[in-house]
Amino acid sequence: MDGKIYRQQMIDELSRTLHGMDNRQVDQAVEQIMKAKRLFFAGAGRAGLMMKGFAMRLMHMGYECHVAGDATTPSIQKGDLLIVASGKAETMTSSYFVDVAKEVGASTLVITANPQGTVARKADQILTLTAPQFRGDPDPERCSVQPMGNRFEQSTLLVSDYIVKLIKEKMNLDIQVMYGNHSTLE
Repeated sequence: MDGKIYRQQMIDELSRTLHGMDNRQVDQAVEQIMKAKRLFFAGAGRAGLMMKGFAMRLMHMGYECHVAGDATTPSIQKGDLLIVASGKAETMTSSYFVDVAKEVGASTLVITANPQGTVARKADQILTLTAPQFRGDPDPERCSVQPMGNRFEQSTLLVSDYIVKLIKEKMNLDIQVMYGNHSTLE
């Protein structure tokens, strides 16, 4: 396949996914993040890496952020928000993390391509991305020229950056604050 065509197909897929988001779900996610005491992030594999990127940007904005599984992550508590990315919403560890968060009274937000999945059904709120699930997605509208869960993972990164932009505007946050919180140990 011609590289230009392939690149354009990838861009078109991501554009369809982002334009297909429910604005109410995005607005609710923004509200949940802004009212949370602390933010916790989880996801398996590449989805987990996207969550680390989301946590980093929100930390740059001044939020207290933690990634599930890190040695320095404190206990999640009432008033906190757990944000999970899971394409199929069937990942056992993500399901467990949502259970633990809800048990202590924390709020939960799941970013997923499968709003009917186990993890999504447990969540207080979902943000649905119309991207293929990792495997076995029967929906031809969500087919991708990319392998595996690429489109979901890329869309997760893009929607998290979009949410950061919306929060930055709501906070009227000067970009210098974000630069000031950027790591100097690199």
